[in-house]
Amino acid sequence: MRILFSLLLLLFSFSTFAGTLAERFVLMDTGVEIKVSSPGREKTLIPIIKDARVYMESLAIVLSSYNERSEVDRINNAKVGSKVKVSPVTAQVIKQALAISRLTGGSFDITVLPLVNLWGFFKKQRKMPPSPAAIEKILPHVGYYYLQVLPSGEVVKWQEGVQITLAGIAKGFIVDEGIRFLQKRKIRAALINAGGDLRVYGKRWRIGVQDPRDRTKIVGVITIKEGAVATSGDYERFWTYKGKRYHHIIDPRSGYPADSGIISATVLSPDCLRADALATALVVKGRDGFSWLNKKEGALLMKEEAGELKFIVSPGMEKYFKKTIR
Repeated sequence: MRILFSLLLLLFSFSTFAGTLAERFVLMDTGVEIKVSSPGREKTLIPIIKDARVYMESLAIVLSSYNERSEVDRINNAKVGSKVKVSPVTAQVIKQALAISRLTGGSFDITVLPLVNLWGFFKKQRKMPPSPAAIEKILPHVGYYYLQVLPSGEVVKWQEGVQITLAGIAKGFIVDEGIRFLQKRKIRAALINAGGDLRVYGKRWRIGVQDPRDRTKIVGVITIKEGAVATSGDYERFWTYKGKRYHHIIDPRSGYPADSGIISATVLSPDCLRADALATALVVKGRDGFSWLNKKEGALLMKEEAGELKFIVSPGMEKYFKKTIR
């Protein structure tokens, strides 16, 4: 099992504060870290952080795209027009995913699963690109507009062969829910980081952004007191064929890996779910996607030109991000 870790690095640790605790585990093939601080409550922190982990794990089971007994699997195997009863959690995540798909014009699309499987970045590993004919055969079955969440909370597919994956949004949702869990229990300050999907509150945080081509280097720092930061890029899952890099972020409209030139996109947002999905969409669309960001959001894009990193910073990110390399 390949475990993904974050391109975001916490620079300001809890270690100098009293009443702190950290928990590390694996969720959806991703390394997850929870850090909490609540001085004077040391004895109560352990069960709270353990409960938060169990809660997040339970959500991961419900939202899994590769569990044959999951609700996602039942949707994928359903007939066209049939109503699939799902939990409120699954319905909520799919509704939010569809809203972001509409916002981004399909640059983010949870019906991309058949293309991802064809390219072989998760289950079936490939060593060369699929044929254009194979891609063209699948494209008519990809499109968020073929999926609907009814007022009853049931999910319906309106096209044969449509299959969904929540991999591009589920982690962000689970991080958000984990933070809400801790806030309800009056934890003073906390961080949850799930392989590049990170949310914090309670104090001033300095979050290092690592070089997507060299994990030993910090290229900049994002400083926030509260909110979510998510990063997506071509470094997570990829392979090379005839000198060309093919990565797992597929443009749902073309059927090919995104070719915007963006190798990493980092989004700042109040919610991790939205940051997660928009980071993926910005790798597909590039700086033209800045129009999707609301007043509380910002983005940092990186591209590679002549072996050097180039930064594209949205207005909403400028006051939070400081570059540390020339």
